[in-house]
Amino acid sequence: MPKPRRSNSRRKSLEGHVDDSSDSEVEEASNKEEANFALIALGEEWAVTTSVDFSLAQLLQVMILLSTGGNNGGGYLASKYMVIGFHGGILLIHAILNSLPITLLSLFGQIAAAWNIMGVFVLMIAIPAVATERASVKFVFTHFNTENTDGIHNKLYIFVLGLLMSQYTLTGYDASAHMLNLNAECKLSCYHDEDPGNLKSAFSVQRIWGRDIISRTLVGTKHLFQTEETKSADKNGPRGIISSIGISIIVGWCYLLGITFAVTNISDLLSSDNDAAGYAIAEVFYLAFKSRYGSGTGGIICLGIVAVAIFFCGMSSVTSNSRMVYAFSRDGAMPLSTFWHKVNKQEIPINAVWLSTFISFCMALTYLGSLVAFQAMVSIATIGLYIAYALPIFFRVTLARKSFVPGPFNLGRYGVLVGWIAVLWVATITVLFSLPVAYPITKDTLNYTPVAVGGLLILTVLWWVLSARYWFRGPITNIPT
Repeated sequence: MPKPRRSNSRRKSLEGHVDDSSDSEVEEASNKEEANFALIALGEEWAVTTSVDFSLAQLLQVMILLSTGGNNGGGYLASKYMVIGFHGGILLIHAILNSLPITLLSLFGQIAAAWNIMGVFVLMIAIPAVATERASVKFVFTHFNTENTDGIHNKLYIFVLGLLMSQYTLTGYDASAHMLNLNAECKLSCYHDEDPGNLKSAFSVQRIWGRDIISRTLVGTKHLFQTEETKSADKNGPRGIISSIGISIIVGWCYLLGITFAVTNISDLLSSDNDAAGYAIAEVFYLAFKSRYGSGTGGIICLGIVAVAIFFCGMSSVTSNSRMVYAFSRDGAMPLSTFWHKVNKQEIPINAVWLSTFISFCMALTYLGSLVAFQAMVSIATIGLYIAYALPIFFRVTLARKSFVPGPFNLGRYGVLVGWIAVLWVATITVLFSLPVAYPITKDTLNYTPVAVGGLLILTVLWWVLSARYWFRGPITNIPT
């Protein structure tokens, strides 16, 4: 006998209909997808927050170094314990900010969007304009750094490894996806027929690149990170995601071109003996101003622009983490779910906020023991994220191919084709990013990404098989049918 219809809050809010599937196989696959997606997505989201805020801590380390004379001028290089202290302080500030009322968080979001947009244009113009030496067009577009110390001299291999940075950066659009799949911010457990807010900009904007940094912002007139309080969210949400990709590609490419034209000697930039102690982007900024004016102060100020952008990125990342924790715990897909989905008087999932920052801090502690272990931990941020993306797409083009009802915004007959391309691409980059990044391979150069991601996948599958499949029944409906 077919199972009774079960309304799906996410599909209801995004597509305006109730899931009509009565096939038990699809139903169980959907539940399994949700439960497994919870741990995978949360694991990679916490890893993203860890990597973003740790990048800011490292940037503060190099800014202090350059401000006190540089690596070759007796500057102060903070120890790894100080870096962890910076990281913990940054996370603490982000937790406090995310505990504030949503109106204040919305204001910070608007400031972040303006800062990112203006900052990236200032940097893409200022750095190449100030630099006294510029690379040739041929160097910028055709040169591969085959003379490196990592033992990788094949151009194709270098290109493949370089994809990791672009894949990490393009994950910026997922802030829109997360928030469009979660409940509204101000009324987390109730559905409203009113029209309280008018979201003017529903897209994640820009990323200012220090090392591997992204910045993600959703800006509304009244609220930050809203969907059910957004007009026509089922249409404007996908449009925001697509626009964010286009903006990131165009503006990001122009920014990278501007910075790359200021690079003339790659080996010196990567050398740990330079003024920035091997922090390449800081060395580019510092040398550009020092060569022109005899002082690198302007470069340090430019790094400050980047630092503020990363700070806002980490803030929005914690926001995204906490809302995902809330949504999954609301659906019963997390241990101690009743505790994590509680909200305070300002309707903020306060427990989820502090859980996210605490776990992100704990993940960074591996840096004190082993840099290799830390890199393996944060590697989940890219590959784990894309695997989490690919899972629902895979079920959409396989088990739910005939039963899935598209929403108002869809790709029509090309949807399945694009879905398969996405799944195959994720499968490809998962293999590519598991390849060694240095030769010869030793315990210090081995790429432990497959271990970290594989371990997370094994844990999620075991959790489903041994426990979750007996009690988890999918998303809980909070929208009237």
